[in-house]
Amino acid sequence: MDYQQQQSPQEPNEGLTTGLKVVLIIGTIFIQLIGIILGAIWMTDNNNSEEKRKFGKTLLTLGIVVIVVQCICGIVIYGGIIGLGISNMMAF
Repeated sequence: MDYQQQQSPQEPNEGLTTGLKVVLIIGTIFIQLIGIILGAIWMTDNNNSEEKRKFGKTLLTLGIVVIVVQCICGIVIYGGIIGLGISNMMAF
């Protein structure tokens, strides 16, 4: 047997590991700009694998959804505080 056989160089695995996906999802929940930027880049890059494009779309969607939910919660909380202030004024 010839142990000196040349092997074709393997292409690096461009797939995303589960750990990296989890870190990016958690990062996107806390810092939405991460998901929006990476999502837009990966989703529109035709050189990326189909997996990266799909995950980019997921990150972009998650980033936008978290921002919308935060805005809705902020409006509800602010409205509740204003409502409490008005109801306390009317009590006097």
